Amino acid sequence: MKSLLYIIFLTIAFISCSHSGNSSNTTKNEISKDTTPYTSVDNSGAKIAPNEAKEPKFPLIYDKSKPLLRGSYGEFGSYDVGYEDIVNHRYSGRLITRFYYPKGINKKAPLVLFFSGWGINNPDSYKAILYFIASKGVNVAFVTCPDSDVKQIPSTIREDILERYKDKIDRSLVGFVGHSSGASYTFWIAREFKDELGDKGRFIYTLASDYTIFYEDYYIPAKKIIELPLNTNLIIQMYSNDMTTDLRIGADLFYNNSLPLDKKDFMFVFGLSHDGCMGKNGYDFDANMQRSIFRPLDALIDKTFNNNQNAIVELKKEIKDDPYYHPYIGKDIPKSYIKDSSLYDFSCSQSHVRDKWCKENGF
Repeated sequence: MKSLLYIIFLTIAFISCSHSGNSSNTTKNEISKDTTPYTSVDNSGAKIAPNEAKEPKFPLIYDKSKPLLRGSYGEFGSYDVGYEDIVNHRYSGRLITRFYYPKGINKKAPLVLFFSGWGINNPDSYKAILYFIASKGVNVAFVTCPDSDVKQIPSTIREDILERYKDKIDRSLVGFVGHSSGASYTFWIAREFKDELGDKGRFIYTLASDYTIFYEDYYIPAKKIIELPLNTNLIIQMYSNDMTTDLRIGADLFYNNSLPLDKKDFMFVFGLSHDGCMGKNGYDFDANMQRSIFRPLDALIDKTFNNNQNAIVELKKEIKDDPYYHPYIGKDIPKSYIKDSSLYDFSCSQSHVRDKWCKENGF
């Protein structure tokens, strides 16, 4: 009997040690939820206290129901990530600009400007995509504003980001990423900063863009073709379950800009809704978000910042070969994807400076 009890004891001890040992072998995609509070700072010139990512490397929580990407576009990068918050006094201190940076880089790194959707002023709403960008060795700034006061965005960028972090930012390489109303800002800001940022390369990546910024001719001219710097790489992304923004808006932005077809692609992602780039159900991201949102963004970063001219070709091959998820990516927009305009909350029927061009695409 004693021998039997001894064997049982050894078995339990072995199992316990095995589990304990496995818990320490955390891969870069096995990440836990961040409980670190904001660090409030001001624009007085005082030193900003960094609020850096704790171990494990990326303070996120993800849905493990499908396998995450490894060894391809969309996999998290190798850099630890830190961030700093700056109170934006243009809005009575109600909002923050957050600057994420890759730790351990001893030279200036490219910059991505991320613009949030309507009324989404907390960077944690987009925590996964922001950490993903910084993990690639790229600075990324979360920029937000009261939705009726977008004219303060350029001064926010110049003073709170470009000047404050001039020793970290390589101004010659830039990306503009936006969600919903923030996606429409990317076209305006890319034009606004065409002589200040991105002379060696730039990209625009829009997620479920609406027409927020197109209600005034001040931001984007009402003429049909939107002029963009020629060295811009562009991906317009829209979603099958999005009943907020009319897919025709994405079609207008894709077709009616000055970029040649070899510089741009249109993506239609099946199964995602308007907020597909945000965390949900207690998770910061899942395998579908990684495949549909992170993967093309990663390819844009590679093409633009690393001058890999085969990046989009490689991206399309990865999408084709993926056994789990196959969004559409191409140079045209299948008409079968278009729903009746009346079904959308924000459609081509609303009054804005691009109303005519939105409706003329033949859908």
